Amino acid sequence: MSDDKLHKSIKVVLFVILIFTWVITSGALCEGAMYKYIDKDGTVIITDSPPPDFKIESDELPASLTEEQKLQVEKEKQSEKKTKLKRADTYDQERQARIAKAKSEYDRAVADEETYRFNMQQATTIADRVRWRELLDKQQKVIQEKREKLREIESLP
Repeated sequence: MSDDKLHKSIKVVLFVILIFTWVITSGALCEGAMYKYIDKDGTVIITDSPPPDFKIESDELPASLTEEQKLQVEKEKQSEKKTKLKRADTYDQERQARIAKAKSEYDRAVADEETYRFNMQQATTIADRVRWRELLDKQQKVIQEKREKLREIESLP
C-alpha cells in the first residue's frame, strides 16, 4: 500500500513540475513583439526584429474622429490594400513571363544542340565533323548558362 501512495505522490509532483514549466515557458514566448511588413518585392515578412526604417502603425482609429472620417480612413486603407495586391499580382505575372522566356530560350538551345549533334554525325569529312563538334561544345556551354539563368529566375521570390 505504501508503494501505491509513493507512485501517486510521484505523479502529483511530476504534474506540478509540468504545470510550472508550462507557465514559465508560455510567459517567455509571449514576451517579444512581432512586426509585419512588406518588402520592396511585395513579400510579406513577419519577424521579431523590424528593419531599421520601420515605423509602427496602429490599426486602431483615434476616438476623436467622426464616423465620416473613420469611413474615409477605412476606404483609404482598403484602397491601399488593393494597390498592394495589384502590385504583388503584377510582380507575379512579370516573374512568370520571365520564367517562360527563360524556359523558351533553354528549350531553343537544347534543340540547337540536337541539330548540331545530328549534323556532326552526318558530316562526311573530318573538317566538317570538327566544325560541328566545336559548335556543339559551344552550344553545351550556352545550355549550361541558360539552365543556370532559369534556375536563378525560378528561385527568386
